[in-house]
Amino acid sequence: MRLLGKKDLLDRWVYTRQGVHNVTKGHDFPAPYLSVNKGQLLAWRESDIEVHESDHPELQDVQLKLAKTRSKSRNASEETKKPLSNATYLGGADLRARWCYSRASIHGILKSPSFAEPSFVFNQGNGRVWHLEDVILHEVQFPELIDLEKKATKIRRNAYMWSRREDCI
Repeated sequence: MRLLGKKDLLDRWVYTRQGVHNVTKGHDFPAPYLSVNKGQLLAWRESDIEVHESDHPELQDVQLKLAKTRSKSRNASEETKKPLSNATYLGGADLRARWCYSRASIHGILKSPSFAEPSFVFNQGNGRVWHLEDVILHEVQFPELIDLEKKATKIRRNAYMWSRREDCI
């Protein structure tokens, strides 16, 4: 299964960023398969997008797009859509909120060899999400991620080690 984010749709269609945003908010657009980072990052299955594109050829044809935008009425109704997620996935912002770490610290943790590979990568590699079970397994291995007391102990220990290192230089 391949997932597409808004940047992927921008490359695929003849629309601007705002146009892609408007299309994805339309009442007949498929609901996102994944919603991560508190709803800021959305991803759709490629198969759902292909079905939508077959119903809306103006997405990939400039002439059809111009014809549609000229005749389009401005009273489109908005519907709230819920993501169709079968499992819980977490993005970088979710992990920052969960662990109370800085963005740079989260980046370092995610790049470490002990952390699981992302479950999905989309938006040309900018969007990465992890399955909740993989995150929990990592938290069991490294309890300082969720236990603030253990985190403080680790910070103090590292500060002590760095102060000893400066004495040797």
